[in-house]
Amino acid sequence: MERLKVKAAALTLQNTGEGRCYHPYAREEARMIVLRLFLAAALAAAFVTSVDSCEDDQSDPDTTGPEKTAPGEDEQETGDPQMDERTKRMYEFALNDDTDFEVMPKPQPGDWLYSHAEQHQTFDDYVGTSPRRPADNRRKITIIPIGDFPGREEKLLEPIREYCSIVFSCETVLLPKEKIPPDAPGRPASWDASQTQYRTGYLLTRFLRPRVPRDAICLLGITMADLYPDDGWNYVFGEASLRDRVGVFSFVRFFPEFYGQEPSEENLQVALMRCLKTMAHETGHMFSLPHCVKYKCLMNGANSQSEQDSGPIHACPYCLKKLQWNTGFDLLARYEKLAQFYDEHGYKEEAEWVTNRLKKIRASAE
Repeated sequence: MERLKVKAAALTLQNTGEGRCYHPYAREEARMIVLRLFLAAALAAAFVTSVDSCEDDQSDPDTTGPEKTAPGEDEQETGDPQMDERTKRMYEFALNDDTDFEVMPKPQPGDWLYSHAEQHQTFDDYVGTSPRRPADNRRKITIIPIGDFPGREEKLLEPIREYCSIVFSCETVLLPKEKIPPDAPGRPASWDASQTQYRTGYLLTRFLRPRVPRDAICLLGITMADLYPDDGWNYVFGEASLRDRVGVFSFVRFFPEFYGQEPSEENLQVALMRCLKTMAHETGHMFSLPHCVKYKCLMNGANSQSEQDSGPIHACPYCLKKLQWNTGFDLLARYEKLAQFYDEHGYKEEAEWVTNRLKKIRASAE
């Protein structure tokens, strides 16, 4: 696929044909107009028609879990023959009831789906792709901070790790922070010549790939440095190699201070929410989840920061069913931990949503 240059518009996924996917966005240089996408919303574009277009090693027995037979689209598989009837009824409700989810409205100009004709993927289709799953020898999600994280930003690292561990019910490890190598290719940032933008390809292949732990599902590098894939791009939020199980993502543009606002606790909360959505969305792609087109959902693509901000952090029943089948998490315990997490970090609206959802799920078994 020909790689296109961007100056002030968000484009779709650029697939290099080598299992690597770009997330290309750019800022108009003359004006501070930023068309920002949910960090790697383009990652799943390659999954829409064929998972193999970005992932050539899905059959690797070290990266996929034990084979399962898919239930019908409307049939709930509990995954636990010892589950009592009451719990089964709650799972069936939680993974099929959509009353708490907004149906995706008709796309408008500027929306992700207005310019990307993505198709709904059924549960059967998802299982049929042999998605990446935890295996006995690969069950950890690993995160490595790269470069400097000033005091305020460093406070976000542990909440990000904790959140990923709850959402995917996999042990999530925050590795020790490492410096960006002094020989890492870079260039002066267009927005501040005293800052350096770093080339993503180097960080993926030379920095991250040799560091992937043998027991890791993936290794995700996060940084406060700005990134670009090559000289044809102004910047990218990140790049990932699904084949190598690595990704590198920049959070610097998630902070309102990047756009000239004064530092505040409110802005820090905004930045953390964007980071949580990003890490959950991107890790979802590492488990082969495509974009969701049925409901307003964590796994929606987005063409701008405002589109990301307006979307929920919750997974819809379709995406939740796929993820629960994939990792086998305890659905009720997961919701309980999420409610506690949101409450502890000041996200009252999200905590209330999860609490009310849990009440409905439990009431469905009465």
